[in-house]
Amino acid sequence: MPLNLSATLLDDIARLYIDADDYNVIITAGQGDDAKVFKAHTVILRSRSSYFRVALSPNWAKKIPSQYNHEFNTQCDALYFNKPNISPKVFEIILKYIYTGTCSLEENDILLDILIASDEFGLFELVNYVQEYIISDETGWLHENLVKVFKIALRHDEFHLLREHCGELISKQPKLLFNSNDFITLEKSCMIFVLKRDDIAMEEIDIWDCMIKWGIEQHPQLNPDISVWTRQHYDTLHIRLKELLPLIRYFDVPEDKFYDKIWPFKKFLPRNLKQSLTRFYIVPGIKPPSCALPSRIAQYSPKSKLGFTGLHAALITNWINHEDDEIPTTSSNISHEFKLLLRGSRDGRGVVTFHELCDFKGATIILIKVMGTGELIGGYNPNSWTSSDRYIRTTESFIFSLGNNTQDPSNYILSRVKFADFAIRDSSTVNTSIGFGNDFWWFEGKCMHFNYNKKILDTRQFFSMEDYEVFQVVKKD
Repeated sequence: MPLNLSATLLDDIARLYIDADDYNVIITAGQGDDAKVFKAHTVILRSRSSYFRVALSPNWAKKIPSQYNHEFNTQCDALYFNKPNISPKVFEIILKYIYTGTCSLEENDILLDILIASDEFGLFELVNYVQEYIISDETGWLHENLVKVFKIALRHDEFHLLREHCGELISKQPKLLFNSNDFITLEKSCMIFVLKRDDIAMEEIDIWDCMIKWGIEQHPQLNPDISVWTRQHYDTLHIRLKELLPLIRYFDVPEDKFYDKIWPFKKFLPRNLKQSLTRFYIVPGIKPPSCALPSRIAQYSPKSKLGFTGLHAALITNWINHEDDEIPTTSSNISHEFKLLLRGSRDGRGVVTFHELCDFKGATIILIKVMGTGELIGGYNPNSWTSSDRYIRTTESFIFSLGNNTQDPSNYILSRVKFADFAIRDSSTVNTSIGFGNDFWWFEGKCMHFNYNKKILDTRQFFSMEDYEVFQVVKKD
């Protein structure tokens, strides 16, 4: 059996970070009063970093003979160079990672600096680690600094994890971006990236308003009162928005909002588009042209991944309307829309994620796919989830089972609330006992029979959740 002492070898190399006295690289990080000298070894730096394999070549670093190195406590000729663009605090974290493979990310105010420095030094494992840490462990900080993070993620090719996550976050919670005080600092490339998405959970006219605001507030800022604008003001704004204007879904804007908000800027639109829009809003029954961009439909017409069909939606709509005996045969003319807010396999199955994406959204449907059986169970909450950590009274809630056969209505179970004072268990973000009365707590996998008139799983008290979805339920106009 061959001897394997790799762990000892790694410990010995890591000890060089602290104990060695024969450094041959001298690096000054930072500048001015915030500068610090670090000593290292060429063989370690060059083996770990593609950047240092080039930077420590004679063509780049300056060599200082040993007789002049007494101030750095080394007896060897040493290579010397500066890194004024990286602070001592960040460089110390990077250097420790190079020697030991460990990294402490306790200070979130330097996370992006560490990420950028890791990319510059070609430490791509650390780049991915920092991105994953920000996404999974710094959710609150990321929300507060979304604009800053998003801008940096778009500038660096290696930050693809963070870039994709920011894109998904902006699509699901666009107000985090558009309502930010830093929104106007976005580069045009960021605006293009956002407007190209087909899944922004925001009305198109609101997207237009944000785009106009962004254009007006670029430097030099224009007067927000367009009633006093001259031709030059319009020309300036048109130049700023020229690449963004084709990304708006004009045919999804309500007629009254179109004439109030978009028509004042009609000179920005190509002639054929203006003609098509005029016909669309004047002639009844006219459809958008085939060349029109598709609607941002992901938020309005979600396709369930759990087998939740249009007939299911029609059935639940009937239950909401207290038409319990009506079994739908078609999904047309449904009185409510079901807008996907969360999918566990996509967004995460934690309580905190649920509250972030689903609180204060009005009426919702919770849909659970039971592990092993494929049964679809769920509940309807006519009120908003609010993390109040108390019971919410309502007489309109219900829980249900859709069985595992979409074609057989006999599998459906409707269970209306029996004790209204305990209808909704609106737990806080640290409590998994959220659900419907004491009867259906999906995070804990409990299905009992207390506050509703039927049990939706016949014999089982506990179940495992394969996946789950939450839909906002909105009555159509």
